Amino acid sequence: MSNERNKLATKVASRYLSKEADHHHGSYMSLQNVHEMYTFLDSIDNMIGHEGDIKELDDWVEDKISHAHAILQDLHRYFAYGRGYDSEALESAEKYHSIGKI
Repeated sequence: MSNERNKLATKVASRYLSKEADHHHGSYMSLQNVHEMYTFLDSIDNMIGHEGDIKELDDWVEDKISHAHAILQDLHRYFAYGRGYDSEALESAEKYHSIGKI
């Protein structure tokens, strides 16, 4: 994973946790899971390939990726617009998302 992506992920997560530290002191495991997911996604991205060299995936793998995408999209919407809303975190998340398209 790129160093810039890792910095943005840490920034978004730490901003949320620091704002509600008393309420979310037990969220360490969730933060650890989020960081681990970044590692998994980067690894999977590298294994699948890139434009022009994308490997064909089994149907069940594509289905799992679609389910994971839907879950992550729901979480993103919750943190961006729900109880966890933080305009600066949303801006960082959008910047992170645009990095992946470069």
